[in-house]
Amino acid sequence: MVRWPALLDGYDSVQEPSHKQWAEQLLELVKNRTIVPGELLPSTIELELSSGINRGVFVRAFRLLHAAGVLRRGRDGWLVVGRQRRLRRGQG
Repeated sequence: MVRWPALLDGYDSVQEPSHKQWAEQLLELVKNRTIVPGELLPSTIELELSSGINRGVFVRAFRLLHAAGVLRRGRDGWLVVGRQRRLRRGQG
């Protein structure tokens, strides 16, 4: 599993990132193969507890990436499928 603190680095704790910003960052990690197909992502609750960012940001980001074909919902959580489509400006 990828080291999630690295994923969360760079966010200002005062201003919460949007789900689109987080989805773009996660998509970049998939493109760079830092996160590989078949990898299970941490739960949104785990991400909220480790980052202090509202869980809803992660829920919406995961849904956006699911619609783009990057993630799929597995039995044990969200799985990386791969890089499919770019996120469209109007999505989300």
